[in-house]
Amino acid sequence: KNASATEGWRLFDSMRGIISNGVDARLFPDNSDAESPAADYIDLTPTGFKLKDNGADINGDAAIMTFIAIRRPDGYVGKPAEVGTDAFAMDTGAGSSTIPNFDSGFPVDFSSYKNPGGSGDWITGARLISEKYLHFNTTGAESSSNVVTYDSNVGWSRDAGGNSGWQSWMWKRGAGFDLVTYTGKGSRQNIPHSLNQVPEMMWVKKTNASDDWIVYHKGLNSGTTPQNYYIKLNGQDAEGPKQVWVETAPTATSFTVGGGSLANGTNDKFFAMLFASVEGISKVGYYNGSNSNQTIEFGFSPRFVMIKRTDGYGDWSLFDTVRGWTIGNAQRLKTNASTAQANYNVGEPTSTGMLLTESGDTSTENGRYIYYAHA
Repeated sequence: KNASATEGWRLFDSMRGIISNGVDARLFPDNSDAESPAADYIDLTPTGFKLKDNGADINGDAAIMTFIAIRRPDGYVGKPAEVGTDAFAMDTGAGSSTIPNFDSGFPVDFSSYKNPGGSGDWITGARLISEKYLHFNTTGAESSSNVVTYDSNVGWSRDAGGNSGWQSWMWKRGAGFDLVTYTGKGSRQNIPHSLNQVPEMMWVKKTNASDDWIVYHKGLNSGTTPQNYYIKLNGQDAEGPKQVWVETAPTATSFTVGGGSLANGTNDKFFAMLFASVEGISKVGYYNGSNSNQTIEFGFSPRFVMIKRTDGYGDWSLFDTVRGWTIGNAQRLKTNASTAQANYNVGEPTSTGMLLTESGDTSTENGRYIYYAHA
C-alpha cells in the first residue's frame, strides 16, 4: 500500500499466480473488482520479492510503501514430510478441464508429464513459471500454455487432453526439493535457496533462449570435486569438466554460477531445481556398476528412480511403480528422449532400495552411475 498517496491496496499470492517474468494476478482488497492479470508487477526471490513495475500503487517514486509478506512452506518452515507421498506424487490424467487434472494431495511446485505409451516431448513446468513450460528432452526456450496451471491445493493442470494415457510426476517444496528463478549477470554470482541443507543435485535451464539443461550431482567425478563437472539432462553425453559452478560446491544457503551462458548469461532468465536426500523419503547417490546383480540401498522402498551413467554415453533412465517396475516388466522412459516407454532389464524395488541386474545404462562392470530415488 502506498502510504504517501491515494492509492488502493494491492494483493498478490503464489496460489493464484506470481509468475517470474510473467503476468501476475493482482487483487484489490479495498474494492469488489475482479483480479487483473495485466502486467509483470513483482517476482518472488528466495529471500523476498522484486518490484517489476513503476506504478504509483506498488512502487511510487520517493513514496512510503508499506507491505505485509507471509512466508510459504520451504526447507526451513515447511511441515516435514512423514512419508514419500507428502512430497512427491504420480498420477494419470482425468481427461478433464476441471482443476486439477492430475491429483497430488498437495500444492504442486514442480511437475512434468508425458504420454508414456507414445512418442512425444516431456512437458515440464512449475508454480513460479505458471502457464509456461519447457521440454526435458530438448534445448528449447520456454513456451506458453494456458493448461499448465498451478492454482489448486491438491494437484495441477486444466488439461482436458491429458487423459489416463498421460502420467504426471509432481514435487512439493520442502527439505528435499526447492526451486528458484534468477537473472544472469555474466559474472560470478551466488544464488540463494531455501532448501535448508546442501543441494546434492541441481538442474539448471535457461528459459528465454535455447540451451542445454545442465546438472550438478554430488556423484560426478566419482564424488570427488563434483563442482568441477556437469552433465546434461537432455543428452546421453558423459560428464565433462566445465566451469559452470566455478569450482565452488553448493552450500546450505546458496549455489554459485560462473559467467558462462549455460547458467549465468547476461540478462538471461534461469530456472533451477535443487534436490537433496531426506531420510526415509528421498535419496541422491551414486554407485559403481557390476557384472552381476547388486542391491543399492536407499533406506526405503522406492516408487521412482532416475539413473544416468557418467563415465560414458548413456540415457537418463526413469522407472516408477505406476507404469511397472518389476523383474520382467520394468518400463523405462528416457528424460533425454521423446520416445515411448519400453521394457528394460533393470531389476526391481526392494523393501530398502533396488535390485539391479547388469545392463549398460544402469549397471555394467566398472561403469559409474548417479541416481535420484523417491519413496
